[in-house]
Amino acid sequence: MISIERLLTRQLFWLTSLLLILIWSLDTWWARSTLLDVQVRTLAEEAEHLHQLLRNTPDRDTAKTLALRHQQHTPGHAYLVRYDGEIWHSMFAEQFHLPAKDWFEREPNDRSHSFEYPLTDTGRTLLVNRVHFPALADLPVIEVVAIKEVTGVLDLVKNSHIKLALSSGLAVIILIGLQRAALRRAFSRIEATRREVLSLNQGESKRLSSPVIVETAPLIDAINQLMETMLNRTQRTHHAMGNLSHAMKTPIAVLQQLSARQDLALPQEVRDTIIEQACQLDRLIERELRRARILGSNFHATEFSIEQTLGNIAETMTMIHRDKSLHFDLSVHPDSRFPGDRSDFMELMGNLMDNAAKWCTSTVTIEVCVINEHLHLQIVDDGQGCDDEQLEKIIHRGIRLDESVSGHGLGLGIVNDIVLQYGGRICFERAKLGGLGVLVALPAHRREERIDCGKYYG
Repeated sequence: MISIERLLTRQLFWLTSLLLILIWSLDTWWARSTLLDVQVRTLAEEAEHLHQLLRNTPDRDTAKTLALRHQQHTPGHAYLVRYDGEIWHSMFAEQFHLPAKDWFEREPNDRSHSFEYPLTDTGRTLLVNRVHFPALADLPVIEVVAIKEVTGVLDLVKNSHIKLALSSGLAVIILIGLQRAALRRAFSRIEATRREVLSLNQGESKRLSSPVIVETAPLIDAINQLMETMLNRTQRTHHAMGNLSHAMKTPIAVLQQLSARQDLALPQEVRDTIIEQACQLDRLIERELRRARILGSNFHATEFSIEQTLGNIAETMTMIHRDKSLHFDLSVHPDSRFPGDRSDFMELMGNLMDNAAKWCTSTVTIEVCVINEHLHLQIVDDGQGCDDEQLEKIIHRGIRLDESVSGHGLGLGIVNDIVLQYGGRICFERAKLGGLGVLVALPAHRREERIDCGKYYG
């Protein structure tokens, strides 16, 4: 199962991370390049100023003195000057033991050339800018190398981008949190659709209303079309079952009437066989038709009063078993709701209550409640119950006993079909009252769950 929230969060994390890495890299390059360009321009202006001093001082010794003293006006800068083949070093430049000769021997393509020079022994970095001034009428070729330490500038750029990375990471975390909150708020609008689906399953409505969210419209339309299709198929199936019932019962009735006619020269044994087989065929048809109805009847659940329905069944059972002073003790929890059709509930409880009424002494206890999102139907009689062999037979044969056999197995085939159709479980135990206890557990959301019957009957 895939979580849309988790999927979108993961995608947002990776996309924003890649985007921030790209932005961080470009910003680092841009900030570093911009700051170094500013420093290079400053060094170029210093070189121009120094060349101007040398132009205004034709005396060689005086020019050298001015060049070496020029550093006093620009703290942190160092200068190398090649004047007519002679290289002059400022005091600050002599501290680094720079390869001045190699720098001057380079042939730059442009008039100005700049580069970074790392001092590996100290971890410091120098920015070097070399400017070539061609010979003039009163001056020889002059080349000026202006130098400045940029270690602090580069550290400033590095520290600022570390702070940028941390703030960007915090922004990603905040963005993911806001996205998750927005997603949960958006998904909460689907809650109305979920309630409608539950209402649809319980028979309170026959179709879903227009969606609140546009993206769910195709799904809701598909569900409505499916509901209409299934409802039409169910109605056609019910009509076909009714037609089949009438079509089959008429020939069977004719056979029964013919076998009962005395003017036909049929042996009594043959008559009895025909009547018996016709009745058996009639019972089989009725049973299979009821089972076929069960398979499609719970497509639309209808809400009804469980307590009132059980009361009606109890009155009917009292009339059927007039030879007993029957007492039905009903206990129905107010929140109990059968997740299906009323006719299925009457078929289910009618068979179980008829068995209990047949084999009880006088009292049948019925309790209906909701436990762990399951509807529990418990029927207990105060009769003699069944022995271990019969109980094992009921349990191990899946309660599919022959309905012609008297006892607790009467009608249990239909009961089992209904329980299985609703995804439930049925359990049999010897009850505390001495008779047979039956527990039916039906999940509200069609989830199969194994029921521990022992904790209900002791």
